[in-house]
Amino acid sequence: MKCRKAELRALRETPTTGRPVDILVELSRDDGQVAGLVDAAKRAAWDGRPLWIDPTHLGPDSALARFGDPLGELERRIEDALGLIRPDAPLLLPVVAATADDRERRHVRNLLEHQARPVAVRCRSASQHDPAWLVARLRALSTSLGLPTGGLHLVLDEGFVERVEPWRVRSVVSLGRWVAGEVPLGSMTLLAGSTPRQRSGHDRVVRPLAEVDLWEQVHPELGFPLRYGDYGAVHPAPSLSKPSPQAPPNPYLHYTLLRHRLTVARRVPGRTGRVVPSGASARYFREVAEDVVGHRDYAGPGFSWGDRCLHRCRTDPRISVGTAQAWIAFATSHHLAQLSHRPPGAPVR
Repeated sequence: MKCRKAELRALRETPTTGRPVDILVELSRDDGQVAGLVDAAKRAAWDGRPLWIDPTHLGPDSALARFGDPLGELERRIEDALGLIRPDAPLLLPVVAATADDRERRHVRNLLEHQARPVAVRCRSASQHDPAWLVARLRALSTSLGLPTGGLHLVLDEGFVERVEPWRVRSVVSLGRWVAGEVPLGSMTLLAGSTPRQRSGHDRVVRPLAEVDLWEQVHPELGFPLRYGDYGAVHPAPSLSKPSPQAPPNPYLHYTLLRHRLTVARRVPGRTGRVVPSGASARYFREVAEDVVGHRDYAGPGFSWGDRCLHRCRTDPRISVGTAQAWIAFATSHHLAQLSHRPPGAPVR
């Protein structure tokens, strides 16, 4: 998930009550949520499921990177927040790119010298890479970090996948088999996302979750466990630039179902350029919420914090629903609960 106010709020408000869900937080150039990240990491550490932190796209002028070692600085802040009583387990788990340079590897090595822990290796656009290249990178990382390859957890990141194409399935299966046959790893995860960057002009549309379809087609072909990963309720592309003023989006919600995504949207009438009439975003989002709650696959107000907010906000004006941050928080909360209670591959009851 992105390190943004909406996602961190959803993480804070949605405790895992079903199967444990491992959270990978992607830091970006817009990292104005360090305090929220520290709080989320503190809670996760106490729950025994420390956050995986990927600082690959962290800008040099960010609050954490200014100290030279963003991962070390973040762990120090978590330690300060915990005080004298803290878990024995690591407070965060590092994620390093398969293409990591000497500086990035040194930051991870510093964490390992402070306390032993597993490391995730994230290979973006995995299906585009030569298997021999990835095997060589994994071995080089193992040597550089002083960590057996069994302590490495490989993430095959396909990024945005609109639909599952046969060539992609073949490529990922070939890559996974090759790597597993050459390098003993702690685990392998297939990560992808299909949430579109732009909403369609439809008021309501249901589309297949391509990330689930891809995983379901790949994992039976491998002959070993393949973990499932996705990007939640947002588009996979990382935020590489600072946010700029832009017109507020029309109200929408991406709501995760078992194998599909329900997207509900409303156009705000009377918009003039970037200006939205006062109160219009909240008013029309309540129509979105009404549509989602009325859908036959709505999970119910007790399913998650986000589902409860969707149910209540239709009639309770005290619930703030006028910004995209609120909509993303509700959708992410529901998505986290969905992964916990109804993960891909689990029997349908």
